[in-house]
Amino acid sequence: MLAVQEDLIRMPNINFGGIRFSPNGKWIVGFASAGDNSNVLQVWDATTRKQLVQRDDISSNQPRFPQFDEKDNAYVVNSDLEIVRYNMANDKKDILRPNLDSSFISLTAISPDSKFIVINKQSKDVIFFNTVTKQEQILIKNDQLVPTSAYFDKTSKTLYISRSLSEGNELTIYDLATDIPKEIFKKSTKLGSNPPAFSKDGNQIAFRNSEGLYYFNKSNGINWFLPGPFYIKFVGFTDNGNLYIGDEAQIVQVNTNNGSTLKNTELPRNIFFLTDLMKMMEKDPSDEDATSPDWSQYLVSNNSQTFIENKNTTPLRVAQYYEEGGLSHAHPGITNDEAFLRYKGKPALAKLNLKTGQKNNEFVKIPEEIALFLVLQKSKKILVKGISGKTYFFDASNGKPVGKPFDSQVKTYIFNKDETEVMARTSNKSFAAWDIATGKQTLNFAIDQDIPGFTVSPDFKTVVMVKPDGWSIMDIASKKVLAEGKETINSGAFSPTSEYLVIISKSGDAKVLKTSDYKPIFQVKTIAAPFIVFNNEGNVMALSEDATHMRLWNLETKKSFGQNIRISRFTQYFHFSDDDSKIFVQDDGERFAFAAKVVDAKSGNILTMPFINQKFDGIYIMPGDKQIMTVESLVNGMAIHVWETPGQVSMSKEQLARDLEKFYGKKYDNETGAILNYTDSTGDYNTWYFEDPFLRTVSPSSNEKITDVLKKNYPIKNEANLQLLAVTYDYHPLARAMVANYFSSNPDTKLIGQRLVEITDKQLLKIKNKELKTEVENLLKEAIQNLSK
Repeated sequence: MLAVQEDLIRMPNINFGGIRFSPNGKWIVGFASAGDNSNVLQVWDATTRKQLVQRDDISSNQPRFPQFDEKDNAYVVNSDLEIVRYNMANDKKDILRPNLDSSFISLTAISPDSKFIVINKQSKDVIFFNTVTKQEQILIKNDQLVPTSAYFDKTSKTLYISRSLSEGNELTIYDLATDIPKEIFKKSTKLGSNPPAFSKDGNQIAFRNSEGLYYFNKSNGINWFLPGPFYIKFVGFTDNGNLYIGDEAQIVQVNTNNGSTLKNTELPRNIFFLTDLMKMMEKDPSDEDATSPDWSQYLVSNNSQTFIENKNTTPLRVAQYYEEGGLSHAHPGITNDEAFLRYKGKPALAKLNLKTGQKNNEFVKIPEEIALFLVLQKSKKILVKGISGKTYFFDASNGKPVGKPFDSQVKTYIFNKDETEVMARTSNKSFAAWDIATGKQTLNFAIDQDIPGFTVSPDFKTVVMVKPDGWSIMDIASKKVLAEGKETINSGAFSPTSEYLVIISKSGDAKVLKTSDYKPIFQVKTIAAPFIVFNNEGNVMALSEDATHMRLWNLETKKSFGQNIRISRFTQYFHFSDDDSKIFVQDDGERFAFAAKVVDAKSGNILTMPFINQKFDGIYIMPGDKQIMTVESLVNGMAIHVWETPGQVSMSKEQLARDLEKFYGKKYDNETGAILNYTDSTGDYNTWYFEDPFLRTVSPSSNEKITDVLKKNYPIKNEANLQLLAVTYDYHPLARAMVANYFSSNPDTKLIGQRLVEITDKQLLKIKNKELKTEVENLLKEAIQNLSK
């Protein structure tokens, strides 16, 4: 069950819409239901995910999320419609503004220096309130309800207000240099804008909507509008005042004098497709409201309950790689360390090292475009078919040619049990077999009439031929008919030992025949086009009971056994382990994303919770059954994931129970059945899943530490290094600091580096290990130096 541990901590009675992280990521503050239509303020420690304080004296009948300054203060409106400032560090409350006329108010923005508050009164008037002098003034007066948003720059010297009016949107910028708002810029637009970007000194402001990009410089009055059509996902200023816009594919430096393009730089799209980095750059409130400032935690709502979720690596994913457009097919090699890749229009197969990410782009090459390839695990060979129909073989360990190429009219290749021979159609009336090692033809079968459809037993002794008006089973050597029937057959399959044959009629009747005499031994009902899988020993058959369930049949006892096994109706995958003890199953649970399960092959019971809970297009068990490879199609390119199969590390129930109690701080009382609070002072965990995610090994069965893997890929010298650090370990502060350094050292991508420095710096408080924290701090110092150049 730990394979999909979601690492969620429930926040009892918390209203999801009324809770936020503090700007430094230390606290989570919001309202919790106290009954009788009352809500009280709660403060949680974001790192430990434990409640620190509940202030019953700060309550609200209409709770909204708190606002924050940069001084550990949270601001809320209480039940008396007073503005309350609460300091989390000192547990101190102040009433900043009493409500003398009982007017409904809401907080729109707080200045970082805690000096100013923008208030929306009666959802109409915009009021500017000075928390020091307690003076206030109406900035904007409205006669109707007007949705308003406001933003301060980091220096608290610039205020941006956006109002959604019936005739369009109005944007106003105020200078606060004298503490009295001075309107210096106003702009009407057809559409509302995203939150603005401010320069470090607050003098430059850029904002965007679907119409284009707007810019204003309050120090010299320069303003311009850059109209579309173009697509902007993020906009921002580097600390030296340069303006950039961009999306997943490119970052553009914009001339702040006139909006012209100074430089366009292509970005590595993989890291933006597969991580939260684009959301980090966008700074969209819809994403940031439920995300910690260091992007390591999320607020999650499920079944009217609120949870805190930690972002860690997917527990069983050990590697992840991205390939841009052109990749047509990927398949595991003959070891867990490799995969073979076919690209559209290319005459070569690439070999990808799944440990390092390095590629040999011409591991196998033929004199024509490759149409398909197959990896033969038993004989350690690669079959490659060219677009002409010619078939080639190669040694999968070194890529050298094996045997001789042969021509055929192959639709489906058939292999003998040990994969040393291959059979393929040679004409409408014939098929042949070849020895893979020598290329010598070992069999040639031809008859006078067409063979519409056929399959051959794994020992290459018997052929089943299917025609519209019936079927026949023939001995290949003598061409003697061994059995025949008049019903229409949709499909069929031999067991791997050639001992059994199952044939499926058009009406969905499945007959199991013993090949010694080809007489039926039992018959069952299935669907017209069922999924048929045999175990390796050949004495168990898994057959579709309906479109989403498989039934196990013991061919020796002629009886079904165990539970029905659920599969995906979209992409069926059902694989017996090498020792026939387990079955790897693909399921979708009627969801968009697929999942993999491990099932007991003797009972049909699920051995693990579903894992690999994401969309994928292909799934492959890797040699030895200890890893799984999935292939996921993206908007541009494909992602290759490698997963460790669960259950490889043995652990006692008592050991697991102790770690669960320690981690969640709850203990079951056997006498009363109550769930009690529990504190364990030992601090050490005995199971991989609860160890420090920054320091533990790559996977439960691995001996390699995550930090060692990160250091092997730094400095970043190639796409493989960047892929591993920025995608596979995007949650890790050391990997983030390394990627921040990488982008900060490039003048064209300093905005991305600057954002990663900002985020990783806030993650420092969540690093428990002093040595790791020092390493991250040193890398951030290097990145900051790069940014200043």
